[in-house]
Amino acid sequence: MALKMIEVTIGRDAQAWAYDELKEQSVLCVWSEKMANDLSMIRLLVVGRQVESVMDFLTEKYGTLDEFRMVVLPVEAALPRFSMNHNYIADSQGRVYELAKNSGPDRMSREELYVTVGDAAYPTGSFLALVILSALVAAIGVLRDNMAIVIGAMVIAPLLGPSIALALGTVLGDSSLIRPALKTNALGIGLTYLVAVAIGMLLLALGISWPTSLRTTLTIGDVALALASGTAGVLGFTGRLSSALVGVMVAVALAPPLVPAGLLVGMGRFSAALPPFLLFLTNLICVNLASVVTFIAQGIVPGHWDEPERANKAIVADVLIWMAFLVAVVSVIIYNQKAGFLNI
Repeated sequence: MALKMIEVTIGRDAQAWAYDELKEQSVLCVWSEKMANDLSMIRLLVVGRQVESVMDFLTEKYGTLDEFRMVVLPVEAALPRFSMNHNYIADSQGRVYELAKNSGPDRMSREELYVTVGDAAYPTGSFLALVILSALVAAIGVLRDNMAIVIGAMVIAPLLGPSIALALGTVLGDSSLIRPALKTNALGIGLTYLVAVAIGMLLLALGISWPTSLRTTLTIGDVALALASGTAGVLGFTGRLSSALVGVMVAVALAPPLVPAGLLVGMGRFSAALPPFLLFLTNLICVNLASVVTFIAQGIVPGHWDEPERANKAIVADVLIWMAFLVAVVSVIIYNQKAGFLNI
């Protein structure tokens, strides 16, 4: 059971009111102390799944005050120990705490997600280096027809953060998150493709042929796989699973088809590059569509300080755009399957 500490800074006049109101929330413990400049610091020990509802409550009540500040901190350990049951929490000393009726979902809160993916929306030196290295490793794995090496490339491919940031920005209607996430996604994909093309040109110059054992068959079943990968990636990310494990779910849908497409283009086999490139487009569309839908299904919505109307418009536009792209790509897949063009 994850515990969180919420630190709230408010004016002293609001302290008693805050304490009384918080009794109705699933707050395990409350500490308060006086600070300088007529401010008070209130610390709340809450269950992780209650963080979002408590933060929304406090923001709605006191968010307009100039003195209002709120910080969420992880709790590594707590005594007495707490254990959760169906509708209440008990500590090792026998005290029982009832859970609020609006018990939140078992995931990261909206604000924790925002902070976690905020940095990932911007490209860094490490991001660029990992993109190049993952493309090199993936190319080696593809040429050797070694899936273990390809999986290694997926582990180091930093494609998860920008994808999650784009979906979250769309759901919250936050253009300040959408714009950098789009640029970082485009940069990562473009750099991966260019590295693969360069390797393909080098192989062509060295007289190395494309391995005949490799085949790329594109079917409608790949759409289901990409949707599952995107959904699993978001569920794992919001559930605080290892970022490396979650990243594989997203990278498995993007890196493996993109690298062969670039290699084949670099080797001058343009028609053969069509199947993996279409597979990459299909996966890219499905991952983004599944991410947005999964966030919505998890109840991640704009807060009181956001603009819900703008967020709703962004969600509708995003889903419609990705659905239109998906229909177009699936139509191309079906047409080329009938023509027999989707095999290398």
